[in-house]
Amino acid sequence: MAKYCMFVTLSVKPEYRDEFLESTKQDGMIHVKDEPLCYRYDLSEDISTPNRFYVYEVYEKAETVEEVRKTEHFIKWRAKVSDWLEGPPERVLSLTHFPSDVGWVKQKPGLVNW
Repeated sequence: MAKYCMFVTLSVKPEYRDEFLESTKQDGMIHVKDEPLCYRYDLSEDISTPNRFYVYEVYEKAETVEEVRKTEHFIKWRAKVSDWLEGPPERVLSLTHFPSDVGWVKQKPGLVNW
């Protein structure tokens, strides 16, 4: 069965760049450490457009995303960064085809070794 993934684009006001990065890194660490059905959380920045960031998340299923969005850490992160954004986040939803389900589960322990 494929995993559920989300690719989110966030454009950040330049004066909040550093705070956004720190808050989002911290939230990402909580996602992979404390959310057992979160298999991936990547944060990257666009090379050609400063202050445009991408978050790539992989979850067991769509319902897992809704559960995570109700967690205290996500609610706090969203409230904290919402005024730092140039506009609403853009989300692209998809299903994974690689790695396999077993591959996603086996690679998860390595995500918490930062």
